[in-house]
Amino acid sequence: MILNLIFVFCYRQRAYAVHKVYGRFTSHELYQELTKLQATYLVIENRYCYGRSTTGCSFRDIWDVEAPWLVGRAALCHTLLSEPVEHFYPVFRNEQYAVFNVHDYSVRSKNIKQ
Repeated sequence: MILNLIFVFCYRQRAYAVHKVYGRFTSHELYQELTKLQATYLVIENRYCYGRSTTGCSFRDIWDVEAPWLVGRAALCHTLLSEPVEHFYPVFRNEQYAVFNVHDYSVRSKNIKQ
Protein backbone atom coordinates (compact mmCIF):
# COMPACT_ATOMS: atom_id res chain seq x y z
CA MET A 1 0.00 0.00 0.00
CA ILE A 2 2.75 2.47 0.94
CA LEU A 3 4.76 1.67 -2.20
CA ASN A 4 1.65 2.24 -4.28
CA LEU A 5 1.13 5.67 -2.68
CA ILE A 6 4.77 6.58 -3.31
CA PHE A 7 4.42 5.55 -6.98
CA VAL A 8 1.24 7.63 -7.39
CA PHE A 9 2.88 10.64 -5.73
CA CYS A 10 5.99 10.40 -7.95
CA TYR A 11 3.86 9.95 -11.07
CA ARG A 12 1.79 13.02 -10.21
CA GLN A 13 4.91 15.11 -9.63
CA ARG A 14 6.30 13.99 -12.99
CA ALA A 15 3.04 14.73 -14.83
CA TYR A 16 2.80 18.13 -13.11
CA ALA A 17 6.33 19.02 -14.23
CA VAL A 18 5.92 17.83 -17.83
CA HIS A 19 2.55 19.53 -18.32
CA LYS A 20 4.15 22.90 -17.54
CA VAL A 21 4.80 23.06 -21.29
CA TYR A 22 1.12 24.03 -21.69
CA GLY A 23 1.39 26.78 -19.07
CA ARG A 24 3.01 30.19 -19.26
CA PHE A 25 6.35 29.17 -17.80
CA THR A 26 9.72 30.02 -19.34
CA SER A 27 11.62 27.52 -21.44
CA HIS A 28 14.39 27.59 -18.84
CA GLU A 29 11.95 26.60 -16.07
CA LEU A 30 10.67 23.67 -18.14
CA TYR A 31 14.21 22.67 -19.11
CA GLN A 32 15.18 22.53 -15.41
CA GLU A 33 12.17 20.32 -14.65
CA LEU A 34 12.89 17.96 -17.54
CA THR A 35 16.57 17.76 -16.61
CA LYS A 36 15.63 16.69 -13.07
CA LEU A 37 13.45 13.97 -14.58
CA GLN A 38 16.24 12.94 -16.98
CA ALA A 39 13.81 13.35 -19.88
CA THR A 40 15.38 13.32 -23.32
CA TYR A 41 12.29 14.01 -25.44
CA LEU A 42 9.25 16.26 -25.11
CA VAL A 43 6.01 15.71 -27.05
CA ILE A 44 3.62 18.63 -27.52
CA GLU A 45 0.10 17.90 -28.74
CA ASN A 46 -1.33 20.71 -30.86
CA ARG A 47 -4.88 20.21 -29.59
CA TYR A 48 -3.74 20.71 -26.00
CA CYS A 49 -1.69 23.77 -26.93
CA TYR A 50 -4.16 25.50 -29.24
CA GLY A 51 -7.41 23.94 -28.04
CA ARG A 52 -10.15 25.98 -26.45
CA SER A 53 -12.59 24.98 -23.75
CA THR A 54 -15.93 26.57 -23.02
CA THR A 55 -15.90 25.03 -19.54
CA GLY A 56 -12.51 26.43 -18.46
CA CYS A 57 -10.84 23.01 -18.48
CA SER A 58 -8.11 23.51 -21.07
CA PHE A 59 -4.51 23.10 -19.91
CA ARG A 60 -4.02 26.85 -20.27
CA ASP A 61 -7.09 27.57 -18.10
CA ILE A 62 -5.92 25.11 -15.45
CA TRP A 63 -2.42 26.61 -15.37
CA ASP A 64 -3.88 30.12 -15.15
CA VAL A 65 -5.64 29.04 -11.95
CA GLU A 66 -2.57 27.17 -10.67
CA ALA A 67 -0.09 29.99 -11.46
CA PRO A 68 -2.10 33.24 -11.80
CA TRP A 69 1.01 35.45 -11.61
CA LEU A 70 2.00 34.19 -15.10
CA VAL A 71 -1.23 35.16 -16.89
CA GLY A 72 0.37 37.97 -18.93
CA ARG A 73 2.85 35.63 -20.65
CA ALA A 74 2.39 33.55 -23.79
CA ALA A 75 1.93 29.81 -23.35
CA LEU A 76 5.28 28.02 -23.59
CA CYS A 77 3.95 25.47 -26.09
CA HIS A 78 3.12 28.32 -28.52
CA THR A 79 6.69 29.56 -28.27
CA LEU A 80 8.21 26.10 -28.76
CA LEU A 81 6.01 25.42 -31.79
CA SER A 82 6.67 28.76 -33.47
CA GLU A 83 10.33 29.68 -32.91
CA PRO A 84 13.72 28.15 -32.08
CA VAL A 85 14.24 27.80 -28.33
CA GLU A 86 17.47 26.97 -26.54
CA HIS A 87 17.68 23.35 -25.27
CA PHE A 88 14.67 22.14 -27.33
CA TYR A 89 15.61 20.66 -30.71
CA PRO A 90 12.64 19.80 -32.98
CA VAL A 91 12.99 16.32 -34.47
CA PHE A 92 9.51 15.59 -35.83
CA ARG A 93 6.26 17.42 -36.47
CA ASN A 94 2.91 16.63 -38.04
CA GLU A 95 -0.63 18.02 -37.71
CA GLN A 96 -1.23 16.37 -34.33
CA TYR A 97 2.00 16.78 -32.39
CA ALA A 98 5.64 17.85 -32.34
CA VAL A 99 8.58 16.01 -30.79
CA PHE A 100 11.57 17.85 -29.33
CA ASN A 101 14.90 16.43 -28.22
CA VAL A 102 15.94 18.00 -24.92
CA HIS A 103 19.63 18.99 -24.92
CA ASP A 104 21.98 20.39 -22.32
CA TYR A 105 23.23 22.82 -24.94
CA SER A 106 21.60 24.68 -27.82
CA VAL A 107 21.31 22.76 -31.09
CA ARG A 108 19.68 24.09 -34.24
CA SER A 109 18.65 22.35 -37.46
CA LYS A 110 16.76 23.34 -40.57
CA ASN A 111 15.92 19.72 -41.44
CA ILE A 112 12.72 18.97 -39.57
CA LYS A 113 10.69 15.99 -40.79
CA GLN A 114 7.14 17.00 -41.64
